[in-house]
Amino acid sequence: MTLSLKPTSGMTLLWPLAIIVYGMAAYFNIGYYHPDEHYQIIEFAGLKLGWNKPADMAWEYTQAIRPTIQPWLCFVYFKLMFLIGINDPYQLAFSLRLLTAACAILVTGFFAKRTYAYFQFGHISKTLYYYCSYFLWFIPMVGVRFSSETWSGLLFTVALALALGNKTTRGQYLVIGTLLGACFLFRFQCGIVAASLIMWMLIIKKDPPRYMLIVMGAIIAMILAGFLLDYLFYHKPTLTFVNYFRTNIIEDTASKYGVSSWSTLLSYILLHTIVPFGLLIFASIIWLIIMKPANPLIWCVGPFILIHAIIPHKEIRFLFPLVWTVPCIVLLMIEDLYSLYLKPYTRQYRLTIAGTLAFLALINASALAFTILKPAGTGQKYLTNYIDSKAKTAPVVMYFSPGANPYQPWSFLQEHFYRNENVVFKSIEDLTKYGVSDSRHDGHYLLAIQEYEKEIVEALMHYKKIEMTLIKQSIPGFELPVLNEYVGFNKRAVILLYSL
Repeated sequence: MTLSLKPTSGMTLLWPLAIIVYGMAAYFNIGYYHPDEHYQIIEFAGLKLGWNKPADMAWEYTQAIRPTIQPWLCFVYFKLMFLIGINDPYQLAFSLRLLTAACAILVTGFFAKRTYAYFQFGHISKTLYYYCSYFLWFIPMVGVRFSSETWSGLLFTVALALALGNKTTRGQYLVIGTLLGACFLFRFQCGIVAASLIMWMLIIKKDPPRYMLIVMGAIIAMILAGFLLDYLFYHKPTLTFVNYFRTNIIEDTASKYGVSSWSTLLSYILLHTIVPFGLLIFASIIWLIIMKPANPLIWCVGPFILIHAIIPHKEIRFLFPLVWTVPCIVLLMIEDLYSLYLKPYTRQYRLTIAGTLAFLALINASALAFTILKPAGTGQKYLTNYIDSKAKTAPVVMYFSPGANPYQPWSFLQEHFYRNENVVFKSIEDLTKYGVSDSRHDGHYLLAIQEYEKEIVEALMHYKKIEMTLIKQSIPGFELPVLNEYVGFNKRAVILLYSL
């Protein structure tokens, strides 16, 4: 017996299923997972597309620490969308996620094909390996984000897959260098995995130095191209990666947004990925470090995790560039354990093995369903999309408590991309003093509050006899009972929308 789903029939369903799952994730994951994905890419592009001015930009613009290759890509892509008549911000953002999903599907297939052949799995079927590569529950969610973490991760994943070949051509070395240089430009932190891969190619794979010079030359060429793009964007010669290092590392500006110990990174791996999978991921990394220290995946993943454990400011998204390597790392450990210890007991524990696989598959399918159907982040754009649909029929007046305006979640940052001129905003500093104005006119009157303020609103409805109806939440109600049990979800950030 092998750990097989036996393969051929399942493989015929792989591509249609991948297109459906990633397409659904792109459609339902409306909005942005993290503010940087929006404010430092789409709003940066808006500076060149005319809806922003320098004073509207996040502080990273003034410090010139943001690489501009991705805002420029967004700029060109939006220009193309404008030519075919797509101007709606939600459709534009969806098209970016759809573009990313298409790239993720192609990259995942390429990486799975190369790694399955390179590592020569003997007991893991091709079907099982491919399905894990595409449908491990958090991979589709990461794979549709037009973020620096996702795009740098995709570029690195292709470079890694090409580097695994035993007969790498001169042209492939050029492509590897170009991809690693672009990976660095999309996200400077990914210079760690790029440098690690180059070291593995030199020390373990023992690629000829003359070919590694081609790789380095391509990387330098990409960095020079990035310098030109940054010059055109910031209107001054600047080395954004130097600015970034000085600001966030030497001056430690990033720590203003929170600091945490190395154990936080451990919790990201063990808990945020859901415990059964987290244990497998953590154990597989330790296994490969001990048993296969020359493995190229460990050479890249290990230093990346170690350096992020040392850096004071930590976020789960910092690990997103590694997600495409996770199925391979885990299944390599399972392959070893099966070959060394489990194979003689296969018949005896057939039901236990089948039950364990079924249990993991059920958890994964459930988590995958929630992930692809959930709006991104805390769902502000899911809510604004709903409000905009109301604004098409009549003007909207939206009252909001501090921090509950889904059109501008942060008072110090302008969010012009999703701005709607038919929505009027009225801030309420103290909900307990709120009263409905008698001078209302035709239109929709709404109240947006944060989840923890719900009791205050219910008290207002009871004591002041204010009639209002809860009509929408930034996270669909059917998902909340499950999401509230997930360690990575902040229930207090959910926004409730009432009709007055």
